[in-house]
Amino acid sequence: MIYEARNHDGDIAEDDTGDLIMAFIAAKRIEGCSEKTLRYYQSTIDTMIVGIGKSVRKIVTEDLRGYLTKYQQENQSSRVAIDNIRRILSSFISWLEEEDYILKSPVRRIHRVKTASNIKETYSDELLELMRDSCSEKRDLAMIDMLASTGMRVLLSIF
Repeated sequence: MIYEARNHDGDIAEDDTGDLIMAFIAAKRIEGCSEKTLRYYQSTIDTMIVGIGKSVRKIVTEDLRGYLTKYQQENQSSRVAIDNIRRILSSFISWLEEEDYILKSPVRRIHRVKTASNIKETYSDELLELMRDSCSEKRDLAMIDMLASTGMRVLLSIF
């Protein structure tokens, strides 16, 4: 990936964004992140840098908010996906701050994206009895009782 930052005159300015990303990825590799995770981190960060079009050292909170909003609209992304991107960018930019590459993290003021949690309803006693009565094998009855008593009601729907 080629990173290009432009100064106020439109001329290409020196930019160490690529080196900083590689240093971050190396730090994450040392921490034990899988290669798949590292590739996901790198592609997410690369996409953000290209989308914003600034050196990572010059990115401000408004740039990140605008990028996340535009990304969500263009890709019809869910809130969970946007929060994952925010979390990765937060990790990268916080690392830059901790390593003294930047003074203050612009992600600090971008809060977690709220997502709806699906609360599944429990089975009624009558419905559990119907499931038990429909079992022809002791194994099936044992599985229903085990799943019901441990709260694994999602798996009960397969019976």
